[in-house]
Amino acid sequence: MTTYEIRTLGGKVIHEVEVGDRKIAYPPDLHGLDFTNASLRWADLQGVNLEGAILLGADLAESNLQHANLKNVDARYCDFTKADLRESNLENTQMYPAETIGAKFYGAKFAPDSDAAEYSRIGQQEICRRMRIRENSVAYRKLCRINGWNGEFKDHPSPRTEIVRTPIDFLRHVRLDAQIDKVGLEFSL
Repeated sequence: MTTYEIRTLGGKVIHEVEVGDRKIAYPPDLHGLDFTNASLRWADLQGVNLEGAILLGADLAESNLQHANLKNVDARYCDFTKADLRESNLENTQMYPAETIGAKFYGAKFAPDSDAAEYSRIGQQEICRRMRIRENSVAYRKLCRINGWNGEFKDHPSPRTEIVRTPIDFLRHVRLDAQIDKVGLEFSL
């Protein structure tokens, strides 16, 4: 039997899993494996294929799951605190109940009525509250346009199901010109 070692970003081995006779390449193909109650805190799982895996009760706090395939994963009771789920595929992932405080869902792909959409919506609400962005402000309307929100928070917005650009990527493509005149400083996009 072949084993695969899951490491932190620092290179420390935190978990070993038996993968049978599979050949492991990068990104690793770990679909259908059982990670029940595994401690994968700070794991580097960027781009990994976990389709159909069982993550029941796994500790994935502060892990890097960017571009990971988590389609049809049972992630109930998982700890995704400060996990990086950007651009990951969360279609048909069972996440309720899970801990997602501080998790990054930018660009993640999921169905509008799924558990991941609800956790993403809650995270977006918290970000707006911390930044004191009101629903009738220009900043809120820009966030709606960037993130594809189609309603107000009280109406439970449904994020778009396709992968969208992150706000940072959007800002990199926008040129900001400042012009000084007699009245003051004017900005134009």
